[in-house]
Amino acid sequence: MTQTKVLVVLAGAAAGLASSALANTGTTTDTTRAYAAELAADAANRSSEVQSSEGFIISDGANKLRFGGGTQFRYVMNFRDDEVGDDNDFTHGFQNRRTSLWVEGSVVDPNLSFRVRGEWSDVGNSGSDSSFNLLDAFGQYKFDNGFVVKFGQMLVPLTRDTGFVSDFGILGNERSIAEEAFNGGRTQGLALGYEGEQFRVIGAFTDGGRTANTDFTNPVEADYSLTGRLDYKTADTWGRFDDQTSFRGQDLAMLFGGGIHYQSSGDTGIQTGSNPTVDLLIYTIDATIEGNGWNVFAAFYGNNVDIDTPGSSSTDNFGFQLQGGVFLTNQVEIFARYDTLFLDKAPAFNNDEQDFHFLTAGVNYYLAEQSQAAKFTFDVYWSLNETSGGPDRDLASGQSQVGIFPVLPNTGGTLLGNPSDGEWGVRAGAQIVW
Repeated sequence: MTQTKVLVVLAGAAAGLASSALANTGTTTDTTRAYAAELAADAANRSSEVQSSEGFIISDGANKLRFGGGTQFRYVMNFRDDEVGDDNDFTHGFQNRRTSLWVEGSVVDPNLSFRVRGEWSDVGNSGSDSSFNLLDAFGQYKFDNGFVVKFGQMLVPLTRDTGFVSDFGILGNERSIAEEAFNGGRTQGLALGYEGEQFRVIGAFTDGGRTANTDFTNPVEADYSLTGRLDYKTADTWGRFDDQTSFRGQDLAMLFGGGIHYQSSGDTGIQTGSNPTVDLLIYTIDATIEGNGWNVFAAFYGNNVDIDTPGSSSTDNFGFQLQGGVFLTNQVEIFARYDTLFLDKAPAFNNDEQDFHFLTAGVNYYLAEQSQAAKFTFDVYWSLNETSGGPDRDLASGQSQVGIFPVLPNTGGTLLGNPSDGEWGVRAGAQIVW
């Protein structure tokens, strides 16, 4: 009986460790609540390993190791008009959106933790090539006074949606196009944060947005990059906001936040060809309100891009999204989202302003109440405008950098590109997290 209690306590501690103050962990704390009874029963039959929907945990004093993973698989139908060709106006098929594996835990000291995550995905690959990519690889130390220092490859702590919400905790099959356009992606560097009862602040010094898995000599890296974010919550724990939903039985809680990111590149490192100096400023503010079985989220995005090339001028681009969901039963949730891009005049758009508007609506079915461990998602998406001619790869390096982003077409968002009209589609997805 004593052994069982010890194992349950260790499992709970490891699950809490997985919800770090500075990291998107890939799972959510609601999974622990949903399977607390199974965890306790299973612990009675195990000595060094506890199995639950939170993964497999091995513990030896201050050293803890947890293995976990998740997969998202879906069927997609995409519809465009005949102008893209009679053979291309309807496209359908299956897609392995992501299959992730992660390992995390603590070593030597319970406050010294680490995380490594990699992923297979059909997105961005052709034919049978589904390569494995390193996503996260960082260590961090959490001091008793609430301060945290973090180092390695991590998400840029800029937007709430990408920087702090799990890929397996979003409301629909895919994040908004506006979020994809302005988020900082992953980077390499250092971060320092403080997490209190109501306030959380994070600052980072990194290689710049979307520079994961690059050497320090890579020309796509920034000369320097600084990111800061501040969050304020009214109630509950920070783990409450690790996903985008709010299950029934949860009290009212609100989260308000904002972030700013600046980077400059083109002057240091090994340069190849003509690499212009690029100064990039990104900013965002957002608000989240979650109640008893319902949620609302709104975010505003903006950036200023200044590319130092003859005849060019700086551009200002903006984005916005509004989404919400409500549970009809304890396991059935409906949701809807509107997001938009307002892009400045630039050579990439023939010096014309471009607006893009998107609608998404659907339903989630959670196999277990109050848990993201297994769910099915059906949604319909619709682009109200043409989906070609969006932000392009303007740098001579041809790399996708934050702020200068190839958002459209977007196979991850299942928008295939239509030069003269909108397009729409249907997605039926399933996910399992272990």
